[in-house]
Amino acid sequence: MVISTDESDCQCTQYSGEKVVIQHEKHERLNVIPAKYEVLVELREKVACPKGCCGQIKVAPKPRHILPKSSLTEPTLAHIIVSKLDDRQPFYHLEQQFTQRAGVTLTRQTMARSMIQCCDPLQAIINLLKDTYLDYDIGALDATTLQVLNEPNRWAKTKSYTYCFRGGPPGKDVILYEYNALDHKRFVDQWFDGFKGTLHCDADPFFDALFSREGIIESNCHAHTRKKFEAIVKVAPGNNGLAKEAINRYKALYAVER
Repeated sequence: MVISTDESDCQCTQYSGEKVVIQHEKHERLNVIPAKYEVLVELREKVACPKGCCGQIKVAPKPRHILPKSSLTEPTLAHIIVSKLDDRQPFYHLEQQFTQRAGVTLTRQTMARSMIQCCDPLQAIINLLKDTYLDYDIGALDATTLQVLNEPNRWAKTKSYTYCFRGGPPGKDVILYEYNALDHKRFVDQWFDGFKGTLHCDADPFFDALFSREGIIESNCHAHTRKKFEAIVKVAPGNNGLAKEAINRYKALYAVER
């Protein structure tokens, strides 16, 4: 956007009515364009042969969609996936947003089912991301407990895990999430088949078999160790022993990271 000066402001007695722009004063302001909700209507031609020949009625083919039977467009599916996984929005929050902001009824059950149905058609992309992760020599891994209700042949209190894998070369960062319920040692060992390099994670026993493999270097997370020293320092704040020294070394390390 360019804002022009008023030519009548010129006080020069020799002013001829033509101004010369020598430069622009620049000022940047952040602008937000609110989300726009709309319904797209697809019209496909249905034609018939005027001579009444066999198979006279033809319908134009449907455009290809990631979920052919779904009423949600690809941008809508992407919005749901990003809101759920990256923005950490529960489905019932998203359900309320669609209802209150757009007057659209989009239930949490529909959103959950759509995310699950996207898994198969997106598997090829997931495989390419995993290949990029495994081909690089630095990776990170973390596991978080997850309670799953109504899972076949499992009690609701049985622990399951969601794994976060982060790696890839600079400029091609890869972040993958994967759910696993059984035999975690074998799952992790098989997932990293072909990986060579340094892997950063905590000291969970799930990873013991993985680090016994040649070519994988273990790099443990210091956060768990630091917490142990922090607990000692809090109980004995005047203590100048090993715990206090360890905390001071962590502070120096974090200063370098910052």
